[in-house]
Amino acid sequence: MTSLPVEDASPFEPTGSGADAGLPPGNSDPAPAAPEPKPAGDGEVVEEEDGLEGRPDTPVPELGVLLEALQWAFQGEEIDPALLPRFAEHARLVLQTNREVNLTAIVDPREIAAKHYLDSWRVTRLMPLYGKRLFDLGSGAGFPGVPVAIAEPEAKVTLCDSVQKRATFLERCVKDLALKNARPCASARRTTSRATRSTWRSCARSAPCARTCARCARCGTR
Repeated sequence: MTSLPVEDASPFEPTGSGADAGLPPGNSDPAPAAPEPKPAGDGEVVEEEDGLEGRPDTPVPELGVLLEALQWAFQGEEIDPALLPRFAEHARLVLQTNREVNLTAIVDPREIAAKHYLDSWRVTRLMPLYGKRLFDLGSGAGFPGVPVAIAEPEAKVTLCDSVQKRATFLERCVKDLALKNARPCASARRTTSRATRSTWRSCARSAPCARTCARCARCGTR
């Protein structure tokens, strides 16, 4: 897992740390294959809308169940306990929407807690974000950008996803979770935030992602 300043940006990959022991077997089905992102005319990565059908059988646990899973995943970590209920709220939003739009193949509460929230929160431990501007490219369900915005209220986070259905979901997250330090966008070309840090997850084409993040750091507005 790597998250670096924009000029040295590298993809943020979930490690699954904290979930290797004690997770129920058989709950790690791989996500359906998605079309490879395509670069727009100026190199920006644009994903296809195909393959976004929801998973109607997605379980949506109560907040208490999600909170218990988060407490399990964060055992031994120096984290403000007040953050975990906020993470649980976002997790429930993700699972609810996953029935309509394909956001994640990880639906087991403990796997979600360890592979999404623990890994995302660790970005805040790896690099200083106080007063910084983070550009989260291909944010999707909001990882790592939403947990980072919750954990670092003094950081400004841009949640960017070129797929409109996911961008719409990110708008809902910002509104429902009252994230005053986060803003969604559907195109890096339209952002007015000049990033000082960037992250992206599981991008099929790292080079276009790096160019997009570097351009946001250079000009910040389009």
